[in-house]
Amino acid sequence: MAATPERADGIAAGPPAPGRWLLVTGAALFAIALVAAGAASSRNALLGLGGLAGLVGLGAIVRFAPERACDSLLVLFIALVAIPIDVYLGYVSHTGGWPGFRVSAADVCLYLLVVAVGLGALAGRVENAIPARVLVWMGLLLAQYVVSALRAPDVRLGLFEVAGTVHAFLIAWLVAALFRRELTSWVFALVALQMIVHSGLAAAQGITGRPIGAGWLGGNTELLHEVLRTGATRLRPAGLFAHPIVYATSLVITLPIVTAGLTVARSFALRALCAIALGLGAVGLVLTLSRGAWISNLVAITVLGALALRCRLVDARRIRAIVAVWLVIGVLLGAIFGPRIWERMTRSESGNVEVRFDLNAIALRMVGAHPFFGAGLNNFVETMPPFDPKGVETYFPAPVHNLYLLEAAEAGVPALVLWVGLFASILLMGLHHLPRMHDPLLQWLVAAIVSGLAGLLVTQLADFSHRLEPLRSMVWLDVGLLFGALQANRGRRLAAQHEAGGR
Repeated sequence: MAATPERADGIAAGPPAPGRWLLVTGAALFAIALVAAGAASSRNALLGLGGLAGLVGLGAIVRFAPERACDSLLVLFIALVAIPIDVYLGYVSHTGGWPGFRVSAADVCLYLLVVAVGLGALAGRVENAIPARVLVWMGLLLAQYVVSALRAPDVRLGLFEVAGTVHAFLIAWLVAALFRRELTSWVFALVALQMIVHSGLAAAQGITGRPIGAGWLGGNTELLHEVLRTGATRLRPAGLFAHPIVYATSLVITLPIVTAGLTVARSFALRALCAIALGLGAVGLVLTLSRGAWISNLVAITVLGALALRCRLVDARRIRAIVAVWLVIGVLLGAIFGPRIWERMTRSESGNVEVRFDLNAIALRMVGAHPFFGAGLNNFVETMPPFDPKGVETYFPAPVHNLYLLEAAEAGVPALVLWVGLFASILLMGLHHLPRMHDPLLQWLVAAIVSGLAGLLVTQLADFSHRLEPLRSMVWLDVGLLFGALQANRGRRLAAQHEAGGR
């Protein structure tokens, strides 16, 4: 009979008694029931249930597989990041960036990872994976934001946006530090599942004309309708997102990842999951009626194809297969939605475009008046009136629908330069290392993320959705995955060189 292990103090340290775990489980279930029953809303009930379930799951992981705790938290964060289960502390009614200090279900995992990574960094077991030059761009942009926020008419709104930026950079840093190659298939699968959830609901909304899913997690309970010059009204679904533009932009950054997953997956289950997600995502993209997202998605998929060819990630047979898949999707979408697409392109109200030009003019006046620090971070709507001779604020109180002009107007021309420089450094880093990578799985992930980010930069010429959650968290998750994949590739290369040298 094997001896019972002992703790340092000499007390036997055998496995816990089954009765103790049954008691813990029963208490947790009872607490969950109390939270669900006492919650003032379904949203609060979901937050309570999710939090308690997460704590029970984390306790089980720490007890039975502590070496997998960080991996499990990271996977759970990726799974939850696109689901807008969140609350805003200190909420201020506002259109634009963060209207309060945001706490989401995914953030529970994030902040637990902060503790774990902090301890790992102190012990020398966790390394920074984001290049120094990118960190410099981040630091300079954050410093510019802080100065602009403190000079803003409403300092609270400025500080909320500073908090949002810190949150975004924290996501990228943690994900990059913790990502491992073995998690790549999880990334493909979870992104595909997110697309299926949002796009499945979007398709149901479009088919039935009812707001199925809208308001389940808070936010808008009604869907947006587009009125055309013909007098016809077209519903614009959004899945679980608050606005169809945010949903459409999320598709721009995720469709390349799902396409890469379908191409590189070895298991039938993952291929099937990605194929279903691609079909639903393509339908959802059309139904959003977002012309900017249509163009940007075409850019993203074209960039992905060009990178795949340049890096020889595909042979002739696979190229034909990928082209065939997208041709089939295109033909089907054209046959089903062709008239709706044409109607959107040729019969949209001209006022929708004109108001954007009016907002652009307001932003340019702000830049002229406050070129160095802007009119105030996250304060565009609050500072509009002196720069708005046409009174646009009275019927369209919203930030300029061009993120580049928004950066310059709110935080000054230096902020615009720093924002563009930051994303340029991220993309150039990915493009520089991509041809030199030797792991096709990681190469596909990097190529897909670079392609999605390129599409995102195009969308922001006519939008500011990067400021909105959960899209911003999704974007910076991708940035973290990009640098994590590059570091994982370096680790595999060094290991291979060491093994070869040992021979």
